Amino acid sequence: AKKVDGLNAEFTLNGVAFKSDTNETTVNGVTLTLTGETKPGETLSFTITNDTQAVYVLYFNKEIKMANCAINSCTRLDPIDKAGLEALIKAGKENPDVIKTLKCRTVAEGKFRHANYIRNLPAYIVDEPPTLLGDDTAPNPSEAVLAALGSCIAVGIHANAIAQNIVITKLEVELEGDLNITAVWGTGDLSDKPLGFTDVRVNVILESNADEERKNALIAHALKYSPVANTLLRQVNLEAK
Repeated sequence: AKKVDGLNAEFTLNGVAFKSDTNETTVNGVTLTLTGETKPGETLSFTITNDTQAVYVLYFNKEIKMANCAINSCTRLDPIDKAGLEALIKAGKENPDVIKTLKCRTVAEGKFRHANYIRNLPAYIVDEPPTLLGDDTAPNPSEAVLAALGSCIAVGIHANAIAQNIVITKLEVELEGDLNITAVWGTGDLSDKPLGFTDVRVNVILESNADEERKNALIAHALKYSPVANTLLRQVNLEAK
């Protein structure tokens, strides 16, 4: 049976019967949540969540009842372990001044290709494109910086979403960075000018069960506490020998 009457909803999905006359109900460990406006003519969104399986979003237009009911299924972004996150949060609050030293060993393999060894992971390769005399086998160093920033922002969004019980179904971070490379690593034009990125633009594509205001706050919070973003935004002590 499928019907919508006011705020009441009844339907069957994968053999499980749902009936909701409140904002949230749970059947066999699966939660039905009513979100969105409830004025006539507007769309009601029912989100079914299961912590280990899929997320289904069902849209019902009250004005036309169930005539054009659409069921859209999408895969939930595989979440991190919430208990593990809570343990990290607890440890961080108990020891807020702990410093962790990260290490990387970069080995030149010939031309501009380099293998970077981190922990016991396979080598992370960095190269240059043909326009910069490389063999184009991997991202170049500046592109790797963008990748690190995008990944760090995504990690922050994911972690905070878990902490706030926000379900993410899609998360992408698009980045662009502008830099002047005419110095050619110190062999070209050495006139006074900014070296490295002068402008970086980040566009976050986030689909979740949170409203727009909450999503924007989530993104801003993740950016504020991103270690890589903060590395780019402030002066870092750099020593080479």
